[in-house]
Amino acid sequence: MSWRKTVVYLIILCALGSWLYFYEIKHKGQKKADEEEASRLICIDNDSVDDVTIKKDDGTVIQLKKIEGKWMLMAPVKTAADQSAVQGVVATITSLKPERVLKEKEVNWEEYGLQKPSFEASVGAKDVRNHIFFGDQNPSKSSYYMKKDDDPRLFLVADTVKNALNKSVFDLRDKEVLAIAPADVDRVAIRNDDKEIEIKREAPEKWVLTKPESMKLKANLMNRDLNTLANLKAKDIIDNANLSDEKFGLAAPKIAITLAGPKLEQVLYVGSPVKSDAAHPLDSEVYASVKGKDAVYVVDLKNLKALVQSDLNVLRDKSLMSFAPNDVEKFDMELEGKKLVAVRKDNNQWSLEEPKGVASLDSWNITSILWELRDLEWKSMSKSQAVPAEIAQPKLVASLAVKGQKEPVVLKVGWASPPSPSGAQANQSAEETPKKPEPAAALAESKTAPAPVSGGEGSKPAAVEKAPDVVTAMVTPSDEKDMVYQVSGTFITRVRKDLDKILEKK
Repeated sequence: MSWRKTVVYLIILCALGSWLYFYEIKHKGQKKADEEEASRLICIDNDSVDDVTIKKDDGTVIQLKKIEGKWMLMAPVKTAADQSAVQGVVATITSLKPERVLKEKEVNWEEYGLQKPSFEASVGAKDVRNHIFFGDQNPSKSSYYMKKDDDPRLFLVADTVKNALNKSVFDLRDKEVLAIAPADVDRVAIRNDDKEIEIKREAPEKWVLTKPESMKLKANLMNRDLNTLANLKAKDIIDNANLSDEKFGLAAPKIAITLAGPKLEQVLYVGSPVKSDAAHPLDSEVYASVKGKDAVYVVDLKNLKALVQSDLNVLRDKSLMSFAPNDVEKFDMELEGKKLVAVRKDNNQWSLEEPKGVASLDSWNITSILWELRDLEWKSMSKSQAVPAEIAQPKLVASLAVKGQKEPVVLKVGWASPPSPSGAQANQSAEETPKKPEPAAALAESKTAPAPVSGGEGSKPAAVEKAPDVVTAMVTPSDEKDMVYQVSGTFITRVRKDLDKILEKK
């Protein structure tokens, strides 16, 4: 075959390929999209809708309007709407497609419950408005008969369409109780009967109790409870309620929670439990109100019991050190004569400066030790002007250079070693212990076997002193100056294991 024929065939092949793409693939894809667009019953785009009306079977008329980009409930009560719930209703209507067209024209609407439909919905945008009307269910109860505006056709739509539109006023209203962002709150005040506490945020992850005394609080619990309050949703809302009604318990509420920031303040009043037989007011749903609003909310505060009741045993931060393990740049530790110096590299991995000659380092072992130190909590604490003997000769010393801090955080942990028996007592004890007669074979073998060399393969490993259940610790620098802590000694065993895993690769 000549090269000219080959070129001609290639040109024909390319032309066929182009035709196949543009006419068979692209054209058919566009045709399918056009058909889907044509099958839509509603001619208004989802984003263009700014008005929704729903007339329910019970006669309730719900009106919603988009004002400055936000949906508002206009009737039967005027209030903010649940944005996602309304957007779901709008999407259901604008994307509506019938299962079938049952009749093209000359429909006896009364036969299908559409002469006087009891349920209807409409959407509007500027000068355009579309209505859809729902009639009876089909014999299988899986679909509804439906008509649209003055369209002469009878449609059959899935029952899920009506179910998605058949929302209550409560479903479509904003159920948010407190309009506040957690990041904007820097002060929390709680009054529970005659007990009052005040909490202040000193840093994004640092909360302190300022009244009735001063102490650190657990940042993770405070942030969690603050998020719970900020995102508190009502289970029910009673509009234009009489706040002095005795059943609400809001005329003189026993509990008040204040969330304040530089530019705002919100006060939540907690009243009586909805169920009068509740063992504790916060064990069930309670009535609540917000300062400046006349609505009564039914809310669930079970997850906030520790905060509302000011349970300092739960809220108090008992950690010895406050640092994020990922912020530690250098880590020095000595435990019972074994020393470790680790530096974090640019790739967030650890390298050892001491000891030398470690074949490979699993960074997780370093991270595990850091988390053990980070999670340390005291059992008791006391001030001491003098350094305790256990700290003067510590068994563990850890130094952490933390990003953003001028000086390293140093932890010292010690405990009193158990008294060892004196030489005379040891000899006497050995003499008093009766010797077991050795078998003849073992005796003969012992005469010929070489004695083990100290420190060699046959010698016993050095005994590791077990840490007691409670050990003594001090931290410098610390907000609690000269404070001596008693902590659980079980962490020593875990740290020792991680340290041994690192050193065994030497």
